[in-house]
Amino acid sequence: FNGITVTGAFTSSSAPLRLQGDLTATGTITTLKSVTIAANVTVNSTNADISLEGATNAAGGSETLTLGAKGQVAIKGLVGNTTAPALLGFGATGSIQLDAILRAGSVATSQASAGAIEATAAIYAPAGVSLAGATVKVTGIDTSAATNADGGAISLAGSTITLTGNLTAKGAASGVGANHKGGAITLTGNVVLDGSLFTLRNDPVTGGISNYVNNPITIQGKLDGQSASGQTLVLEGEGRPITITGAIGSNARLAVFDTGRATTPGSVNLNGSLKSDATAITGNRLRKDASDSSASTTM
Repeated sequence: FNGITVTGAFTSSSAPLRLQGDLTATGTITTLKSVTIAANVTVNSTNADISLEGATNAAGGSETLTLGAKGQVAIKGLVGNTTAPALLGFGATGSIQLDAILRAGSVATSQASAGAIEATAAIYAPAGVSLAGATVKVTGIDTSAATNADGGAISLAGSTITLTGNLTAKGAASGVGANHKGGAITLTGNVVLDGSLFTLRNDPVTGGISNYVNNPITIQGKLDGQSASGQTLVLEGEGRPITITGAIGSNARLAVFDTGRATTPGSVNLNGSLKSDATAITGNRLRKDASDSSASTTM
């Protein structure tokens, strides 16, 4: 299709769909077969939902796909399993449900979803991931560079951010003196760890440079386990402070809070209280905000 507008629902069920233009429908848009994105395409349901149930791939890898719906955008089939789009974007949405592995250059919401964003499968996007919604829940995100490049940034924003897997944004470089930063990791909202062991890491390749300045890891909110003494958090940052602005473990204390094993230590700045059964300070330096008179550390 070079572009199509439908009054009512649109369903693609009998054959693969190749999009070379935008697809707009007033009703639900459903793709049951594979979809090839052959241009920079927007798919929008003005009054209902979108459900991509077959695999979705780009024709060449430079194409972008933007999805918007008044209701839910659901991705149930693999994205980018053969050729990843340059961008998987989300415009205005009622909610976003991602139930298959996503591979794209970048994955981003251009505006915050009115409802929840949930990803039950991993997201791989070396140019970065930026998701904002009423709440955000992700299984795991990897924005690490595959070749000589900085890692992509990870930005998640919502009233509650639930992690059920790791966040990884490593740089990659080869050759004498080559260096690249890890991507910045920024979580804006109260974070809940739902699982057992979690790692937030953005290792750079320093190229032997002393005092290498990496991108930061920042949690702008509280951080808790899903259950008391049930979760371990490891922060693997190098050469740049890791900052957590809210209390840690105030609702459900952690089993272990580990400041990581960085080869180029940076500091871990805590602006609130820390409650954990054990605290490991390995390589990094732990600094409590002296201005927080209510801060307490329990180990």
